[in-house]
Amino acid sequence: MTGQLTLGSEFEALQPAMGLAGEWGTVGGFAVREALSRGSLDAVMDVLDGMDGAGVAALLREAGFVVGEGAVERGRDAVLTLVQNDLIEAVNRRVDGFEIEAERPTAPDIFAAKEQPAVFRGDPKAMNAIQQVLRGSQVQVDLFGSVIPAERASLQFVAGQAMEAGIQGFAFDGLPGKYVVGFGLQEILDLHATASAVIAVETVREAVDVWRKEGQVGPLPNSIPGSVQQVLQSSLSEEGAKVLIRAIAEGGIAEYARETGAYAIQQTLAAQGLDVNAPTVSQQAQDLGLLIADPNLQRGKYAGAVVAMDHCSALVKYSRDRAIVLPFSQLEQGQERPRLGDLVRVAYNKGEVSFKGAEAGVSAGRDR
Repeated sequence: MTGQLTLGSEFEALQPAMGLAGEWGTVGGFAVREALSRGSLDAVMDVLDGMDGAGVAALLREAGFVVGEGAVERGRDAVLTLVQNDLIEAVNRRVDGFEIEAERPTAPDIFAAKEQPAVFRGDPKAMNAIQQVLRGSQVQVDLFGSVIPAERASLQFVAGQAMEAGIQGFAFDGLPGKYVVGFGLQEILDLHATASAVIAVETVREAVDVWRKEGQVGPLPNSIPGSVQQVLQSSLSEEGAKVLIRAIAEGGIAEYARETGAYAIQQTLAAQGLDVNAPTVSQQAQDLGLLIADPNLQRGKYAGAVVAMDHCSALVKYSRDRAIVLPFSQLEQGQERPRLGDLVRVAYNKGEVSFKGAEAGVSAGRDR
């Protein structure tokens, strides 16, 4: 593609086109890559002019730049801010985003097993160390940097593998799982939805390449829309290729897969009795007219009934209008959770919490 790079509309920019090497892309995607090869930032911005966040992200991704879904949801300015430094470097060097990413040093998440922790020292025994970590009954995941969990490729990989197996891969909020992470339910839901979308789009990209070379593709996962699967499993055609490229560029595949991933993790959690739409203990406390008090973490002692629960905590009412929240994550490993209506004692000692069932006849209250 040569000549004037300014496109008439977002619709025109996202139209399918074939490159000189026979690869499929979009009109705008090829225009962005040509502008980069000429070292013209103005030409790149001309192509992106007037497009919304999703359109800008689609073309930049096609040119090899990494754009997370979180930035897309925040809009065009957030997308451009995210890739600004990489885009300027690419223009100055006259390369695309793929080359920038290929040269970027990797900084993987650190996985440390709770049992027999292994240390990576960069020596020839590194593979054994990694395998030792992964064989642990639980793996503590410590996240470094500012990238949100849903956009971390390593976590997306774990989520994708777990969804494929129909299991819960992460331990969170006191719920069991192999990989222990320090975030809550909503972040888990976002991670699985995003992972499903990312994996689906990449799967279709690879399938398109196979389809172009071999003329037909085998079975695909359920996260791929049926209409896309039908095209890929039919005979090779230019019209079919246009349908696929448009589905990728306009976000239809990602959106469908996002919903599929969200449903999959909700069903997995539901099998454990967790309703992701159930009210939290905070909401239930309001309905019950109870004030949630901050416990005395140094020497507080509380006794009362469990009057509400959610997936990660119990609400213990210790006076007429006050209650404390007992997070399940603070219970000892293997300790049975209290049930609704149970009388319990909760004691704090220098930040550590202990909990046990109360003896019959013990009244609710707080020991100072």
